[in-house]
Amino acid sequence: MRTTLRASFPSLLPALGFFALLALAIYAFSAGIGGRFIFDDEPNLQPWRTIGDIHSYRDVLAFITSGIYFPGRPLSLLSFLIDDQSWPADIAALKRTNLALHLLNACLVMWLSLTVLAKLLPARPAIPRAWLALFITAIWTLHPLQVSNVSYVIQRMNLLSTFLTLAGLLLYMRGREHLETRPWRAVLQCGIAIGLFMPLAVLAKENGLLLCAFVLLVEGFCFPQSKWRLWSALKAVGLWGPLLALVAYTLYTYRGFTVPWPNRDFNAWERLLTQGPVLADYLDKLLIPRLHGAGLYYDNFPVSRSLLSPTTLFAWLGLTALLFLAWRLRRQNPLFSFGIFFYFTGHLMESTVLPLELYFEHRNYLPQLGLWMALGAVVDRAHRPRLRHVLAAGAVILTLMLAWMSRHNAVLWSNPDLQAATWYHDNPGSQRTTLYFANSLVKQRRFTESAEVLDRGRRDLPDSLIVALAQKYVECYLLDQPTNFDDLVPLARTARYETSNVEMLETLWKLADDPHRPATTLPGHCRSATIDDLAAVYTAMLENPRFQSGRIAAILNANLGAWSARRGRLDAAIDHYDRAFAADPNPLYPFEQAMLLQSAGLPVPAREYVQKGLKSLTLRMRLLYPAMEANLTNLDRALQELSARHG
Repeated sequence: MRTTLRASFPSLLPALGFFALLALAIYAFSAGIGGRFIFDDEPNLQPWRTIGDIHSYRDVLAFITSGIYFPGRPLSLLSFLIDDQSWPADIAALKRTNLALHLLNACLVMWLSLTVLAKLLPARPAIPRAWLALFITAIWTLHPLQVSNVSYVIQRMNLLSTFLTLAGLLLYMRGREHLETRPWRAVLQCGIAIGLFMPLAVLAKENGLLLCAFVLLVEGFCFPQSKWRLWSALKAVGLWGPLLALVAYTLYTYRGFTVPWPNRDFNAWERLLTQGPVLADYLDKLLIPRLHGAGLYYDNFPVSRSLLSPTTLFAWLGLTALLFLAWRLRRQNPLFSFGIFFYFTGHLMESTVLPLELYFEHRNYLPQLGLWMALGAVVDRAHRPRLRHVLAAGAVILTLMLAWMSRHNAVLWSNPDLQAATWYHDNPGSQRTTLYFANSLVKQRRFTESAEVLDRGRRDLPDSLIVALAQKYVECYLLDQPTNFDDLVPLARTARYETSNVEMLETLWKLADDPHRPATTLPGHCRSATIDDLAAVYTAMLENPRFQSGRIAAILNANLGAWSARRGRLDAAIDHYDRAFAADPNPLYPFEQAMLLQSAGLPVPAREYVQKGLKSLTLRMRLLYPAMEANLTNLDRALQELSARHG
């Protein structure tokens, strides 16, 4: 009995090590539980704020279908309701579930690492493979770049999509093992992996579509070519089909590789060029983890305009050399090659030509697993009996160091004021770090210091409308200093795209002087700003090509429509609401038009807008505006009576 226990104890050590790793991860990332919503949190959860407390299935449907683009991310939105059903939501609860998902993903990463190592290193004994899998999982789990995925509330989408992608990949590999012995069982399991887990992963975040690409990768590295012809047909339909559909959709929707996107300062070709330096910077931060410099805001990352620029050329040459090396070593060192290709496969959507922002560290969440597999291959090749204890000690030291660094970075997410100051210090050239720090100082009522930060930002970012607007807000409304708004009009015509421009304008709009409504009672009210001043800025923004489409254009036009209506300019108001509806077919706009026309005694055109509003009541709109159909119907009835009275 004692001999049996002694013999089995070495096989238990990796399992005990894995449980210790999970405990270490809890210690590291729990420091980030707390804080406030940040950046994309509130825009994505804004419908929840609008709906309020979730009391019914209708409220649930309204919330999970509130995504701007089809199909949205309904599964991720639904997962938030696990933590809280009231607004404002419990941020700590939301982050605890994020941490739980990260730990679940660590379990799947360990399982996947064991499975891949068994396929690619079959000659290695099971226990050394388990230790190597634990080493790979430890780096992936504890790396400081994972902090933003756990502590940034809205990255629940990334965590959940990764969970479903890993689960689908593992199920596929399990089924694929039985293809030659139990083919129909294999087809069933693989079919569930692709037919069920991939759509679920996509409904969490669009990256879930890459499950097909990861499956093709394991097909090429981990399994022999099947002689079953039906299997080739199934792969063509189930794996290549979705990827080719994505390519076709991309080419059709984002056609024109030289035409700038309306809301970006680059086109598809320039974005692709820029992703060379971006991926090189990601690799630098992954391979050389650091305490500072990790955050959300890299909006000042330079756009590559030419492949011949030194930074771009060297980055792409380095990435090409790495891929070429992985291809050459695919037989001599398949684990290294698999890891490198896994890393780049994970970046196929967000680091190519789709019109997304250039740089976010959390995009490395799943892809970096491939990098650590490649590192595991290097460690495995360097392993010598004499070095065993040295390598083990190095792995432990690295694990503890990563845990300490992650906890240090996670602390910032629980202390927004410290986070804002740190990120601004690390990257003062960023528009977003400037605004975040200035806003943090405002919340602390340090108005003079906030004005100084914005003044510095105005000098460093002369083309930034949002920094200029924030500067006016602080100087005029909080410091009660006379200020001139005339310079905002020419700036608005050329400003770069930023959604927060509209948010700050709406804040100023509510506070500015307007003779057509009661004066605000805000202390320190700025009387040098009027609604007319800000309407001129709105108009100038609509002359800027970057703000002429989408929801931003709709909001700008809707506000100008309301402004025109208050000044008795009915034709201008109707025209602005027409433009708003063309940019975003929301039934609120024709409803407002019908109300204006009713007030003007024009029931016939008013009814036309009522019908337009009713036709635009899609399922999503009915859920978002449950009273809208009744409002439109009642208005239509009142208009009929008005028409009857006037013959």
